[in-house]
Amino acid sequence: MGAIECRVINLQRRSDRLGDIGTRLDAAGIAWVRHLATDAAEHDPDSLAARIPGRSWAYPLSHVERACAASHLAAWAAFLAGPAQVLCVLEDDVRFSSDLGTLLADEGWIGPAHGVVKLDANSAKPRRALVSPAQVALPLARHDLWRLWSRRLGGGGYIAHRDVVARLADLHARPELPIDHCLFNPPYAPHFRAPGVHIIEPPLVFHDHAGSDMQGARRDQTRRAGWLAHKFAREVVGIKAIPRRAWAMVTKGARFQEFAP
Repeated sequence: MGAIECRVINLQRRSDRLGDIGTRLDAAGIAWVRHLATDAAEHDPDSLAARIPGRSWAYPLSHVERACAASHLAAWAAFLAGPAQVLCVLEDDVRFSSDLGTLLADEGWIGPAHGVVKLDANSAKPRRALVSPAQVALPLARHDLWRLWSRRLGGGGYIAHRDVVARLADLHARPELPIDHCLFNPPYAPHFRAPGVHIIEPPLVFHDHAGSDMQGARRDQTRRAGWLAHKFAREVVGIKAIPRRAWAMVTKGARFQEFAP
């Protein structure tokens, strides 16, 4: 079996990040290609909003988040235009374990039934997640694969089979909320139930957004008029997610488990 295609999303103006992650990927023996990101600083807000509507009341999109979503959509399209069967997406400011090279060296362990496999964590604190055991082992001795049933945000690193990427591209051709919610927030991600979402623990990738454009945009969002209404809408979405969690616990044996960072 061949290696998993790895695409690194990178802004044209951040050659420093590309050089850093490229050096580390090369050292880990990971073949990769640069995917040029959509730069919010170079795109008119109205034209970008026409492509990426962002109509969610609970999670309204900032201009930077629209550009981020456009970058991931374009990475999916570029992958689907080629022959590779499995895609790994990495954002250019992530850190990763040396075991990532072993995981990406052979695509034989992953298929359409795995859905999206989330690689990254974005908190140094232990996190609880609703999970059930996966039906296949990873080619790694120190990591386990789990089926995920609760929200686990962050889009710094993930893997998906070609069939799943094609479905994501179709479902989210015009995303209405941040791309990590499209991928990893059950009420907004139809693929969460089938084929599903998996996580690797301990995570292979860490993404803290330190110094990123996204960090500033999200901070500014909390200062806007109407922010409390958005927070209320998020609580409503959380309540709506409870029946699905209960269904997973009853029918799939899912249980909440705390994972160390």
